[in-house]
Amino acid sequence: MTIFLAIVFLQEVSARDYPVQFSKRIENNYIKSRLENVQPDGSIKPFSNLDGKTDIENLFFEDFNAPVEYFFEREFIEVLGLRIVRDSSDRYYLLEVKSIPKFQEVNRALEKEYPSIGTPLKDLDTVTDSMIRQSVEHNLAMYAKCQEEAPKRYRVETRTFRIGDRFAEALYNKFVNWIDRFDSKAEGPSVGYWATFRCVVDNEVWTLSLNDEFTADAVALSDLCREIIADAVAGRLDEAKYLERLGD
Repeated sequence: MTIFLAIVFLQEVSARDYPVQFSKRIENNYIKSRLENVQPDGSIKPFSNLDGKTDIENLFFEDFNAPVEYFFEREFIEVLGLRIVRDSSDRYYLLEVKSIPKFQEVNRALEKEYPSIGTPLKDLDTVTDSMIRQSVEHNLAMYAKCQEEAPKRYRVETRTFRIGDRFAEALYNKFVNWIDRFDSKAEGPSVGYWATFRCVVDNEVWTLSLNDEFTADAVALSDLCREIIADAVAGRLDEAKYLERLGD
């Protein structure tokens, strides 16, 4: 209990006195320096650079980096995503909405297969340092196993919607400008989830990830993306409403 209270105290101090924690990456959009890029005729075929994506992100956005990608995860509870792409004829934009319908069920099954070890409060006085180390090592190993196995069992559902050029381009510009101007010194609230914002700019892919602590504008953009997802799935996507909120 003392350790728990100390951790809570440190988290509160951290949230109060320090800016949000984030990861911002700017990389080549294509990779052409690996053996798999070499074709039978000796030519080099560039592949999309997917190195910055987590295992679950690669399930959602595995084939290439789209102009706009948003990924949301509330650990063990829910994952969502969206991306904007061109149709196969390159005539219009498509909004792809991604989810894993049985996300919690898969995670609960894995927790039963790879259970962690806990200690009842009434037994805390009898716990030794050795027992604590063994418990921590075991739980870390079980967590790692769950993380390894989970992507193999997830089944991604994709829903596709045709959208207008103005809406697609307004959301793209919002991502580009926001990632470019992100204020790393800003403080923000704890939101209890993790989100990644990604866009392609010329020959670069820009990625900004935040975990739990978000700036106010990050919360606003994340909320906007989730509203777009919910409205699209419900069949009530009002592009005019979002264009107004995006300032277009």
